[in-house]
Amino acid sequence: MTQNNQDLILRVRDFEKTYGTKDLLDKAELTIHKGDKVTLLGQNGCGKTTFIKCVAGDDDYYGEIELNPEYKLALMEQEKSFENTPKTFSDYLEEKKQVLLEKQSELEEKFTDPEIYEDTLKYEKLLADCTKIQIRAETNIDEVKIKQILSELGFEMNDYNKPVISLSGGQKIKLRLAEILSRDADFFILDEPTNHLDFKSIKWLEQRIRTTDKTFLLISHDRHFVSVVSNKIIEIENLKFIEYNCGFNNFLLRKKKRHEEIKNKFTSIEREKARLKKSEDEKRKWAHLVGSKKLKAQADNIKRRSDNLGESINPDEFNETYDLKFYNGNFTATQVFKGQNLSKSFGQLKILDDVDFLIEKQERIVLLGKNGIGKSTLLKMFAGLDEDYQGKLQINPDLHIGYLDQEFKDMDPKQTVMQYLWEADQSLMEHHVISYLVQFGFDLTRIDNKIEKLSGGEKTRISLVKLMLSRFDVLLLDEPTNNLDVELIESLEKALKNYKGTIVFVSHDRRFIDRVAEKIFIIKNQKIEILSGDYQKFSINS
Repeated sequence: MTQNNQDLILRVRDFEKTYGTKDLLDKAELTIHKGDKVTLLGQNGCGKTTFIKCVAGDDDYYGEIELNPEYKLALMEQEKSFENTPKTFSDYLEEKKQVLLEKQSELEEKFTDPEIYEDTLKYEKLLADCTKIQIRAETNIDEVKIKQILSELGFEMNDYNKPVISLSGGQKIKLRLAEILSRDADFFILDEPTNHLDFKSIKWLEQRIRTTDKTFLLISHDRHFVSVVSNKIIEIENLKFIEYNCGFNNFLLRKKKRHEEIKNKFTSIEREKARLKKSEDEKRKWAHLVGSKKLKAQADNIKRRSDNLGESINPDEFNETYDLKFYNGNFTATQVFKGQNLSKSFGQLKILDDVDFLIEKQERIVLLGKNGIGKSTLLKMFAGLDEDYQGKLQINPDLHIGYLDQEFKDMDPKQTVMQYLWEADQSLMEHHVISYLVQFGFDLTRIDNKIEKLSGGEKTRISLVKLMLSRFDVLLLDEPTNNLDVELIESLEKALKNYKGTIVFVSHDRRFIDRVAEKIFIIKNQKIEILSGDYQKFSINS
């Protein structure tokens, strides 16, 4: 890096990346400077997570990724293996360090190949990747600092030495956050850091990012979080990085204006090309009829003028839109769920103690509360999947209930996407199912894949498609916005607002809650406090 660019943390030039046969990025460029708080946005499948793996040296690519060697990198990726590890967190950290050391050895082994020194670009890339992995492997794990951060995040330290697989989603995220933020690094990359976090923890993380001079690159679909912490947005669009040097709210305005300008330019160029083509065709016709070289020359000149206009871009081709609709059933009664003296425990841990509530037709209720307090459990009780409770829970027997499980336990991992969706309605023709998948922007090249091969975002999409394929009286949604892109979340909000049935959901997406919920159930101290009205009117310490 040059003397003038000492504050440059990351520069990417001529970056190209494909996944299978799909182009993700082509000749893409971006820059990140010291102190930037950058959020990387883009529609699902566009390559956000793949790109940060390339930055960290965990994936291959073409082009240049230049990391300032004076700054240390710390990466919090989405690790599926972590979710299900039977190890304790301490054992997991030690194992992770060994994996990095092994990868470092593998990269160093490539330096023994004489051919690597014949290609300057390959040599420099290998050297950079080896340096990144070495720094990550050599970073000491400070468990004292980790435990201090966990304490600030409200982590129950009695759970620290439990197997990771036995912990809640929120607890797992807190462990990962504490691990990364405890590191002596200058540049932090966090992939979906707010998934499963309670509001208090999200606010803690927002404050931590905003008040530090460290540099952050974030992938997040939590729009409120992004609007609070980011001073720069980079969006992957049409295989390029589009940089917006502003916060999230201004980004939305600038993006809209930019797309309008592109659309106007596209329309203008296409209109002019059509006019020139008509003029060219007329002159060629008359040149042929009367044998005029002058008219032919004029036609050739018009064609050159048209060609010089260049290729125009239609933003409708890369700006994916979604048309979602949930159909309600034929339920006519008023009462949906009624709890009387309802209590629920897990062993010695009591979640609900002698609570009463009533949920009626067409109500839209969000369940709020700290991680592990019983929100997802209550949804399962409504779905009839957990009947181990005391007291009464009346569920109208005529209800047709749809349930989205954030852990996807209702999915058979060996089923294909089509097999899973046909469970909703076996009378549907294949093209009908495909049309719904298209509405959710699902990659149709993966339609024959088994569910175990899908990403979290893809699983959420097909779960929502399955809900759309049936006429449900009630939708029970557990973290429905996790891993969905911003455009899809906003389309989902509109679809739910137009849905005529009852909605009960759990979410940590504050904008989503504000736009969908009309009543709030706060689970606190083993009771349910019920609030009616706009979410933003209440200051909730959950």
